[in-house]
Amino acid sequence: MISQAHKQQLQLKYGLSEVVIASLEQAEEIISLSPSEVREHLSRPDIDSSGFLLKYPGNGAFTVRLDTPHPNGDSKPQKYLRKAGDPNHLFNPGADLLQAKELWIVEGELKSLCGHAQGLPIVGLSGVWNWRTETEEVSLLADGEKLKDEAALLPELAQVDWSGKRVRLVYDSDIVPGHKAYDAFPRLAEQLYRLGAEEVRILTIPSLSKKEKTGLDEYLIAKGSQGLEDLLKIRDRAEPYLPIRSGA
Repeated sequence: MISQAHKQQLQLKYGLSEVVIASLEQAEEIISLSPSEVREHLSRPDIDSSGFLLKYPGNGAFTVRLDTPHPNGDSKPQKYLRKAGDPNHLFNPGADLLQAKELWIVEGELKSLCGHAQGLPIVGLSGVWNWRTETEEVSLLADGEKLKDEAALLPELAQVDWSGKRVRLVYDSDIVPGHKAYDAFPRLAEQLYRLGAEEVRILTIPSLSKKEKTGLDEYLIAKGSQGLEDLLKIRDRAEPYLPIRSGA
């Protein structure tokens, strides 16, 4: 079940309709959790917050959105948690990866749900670097060595036929050139070009507040009926990323 408070949150913050929320509830893809249920799902006895579980369609993965953010190792509040040791997966709210000629990729499962509700062909990552995953090959590496991007690419992305596809990689407003995380999407773009993508554009959502970062969801909701049109203008203004990989 989804609590009334969480239903209101999904409607107001992420723009999901009552019909969509009812469908997610019926499929048990979103489930409200008590603090004890949060602790059980995450195997984290230190968590003292309710929240809701968001299942990844088709692969059994999940993330938990806490109602009260929990401080991480850097004492920064963390709103989204996954079970330690779980591999990264692609969150697909309903995009047709086979037929879509344009595909948007955003950091955040709920951001992708919001974009999908607006009609975007969109998928989500649990973090800007989480297009990478660990595989059995890691055990063969020396201590501290990491897989090359080509080998670490998520299977859900590696198996897509990218030929002719136009891809939009979307950062929140705080990730601009010079940010420590900005290299994540250019490196993903290199892999998508390697796999045949026709064009990749990297977008940063404009900030709507001096105090808080703006994500795709906040932008679309704040702009209302004009949101999608304005987002497409941002897409069109962005220059295509030019691959540096030899032979790309």
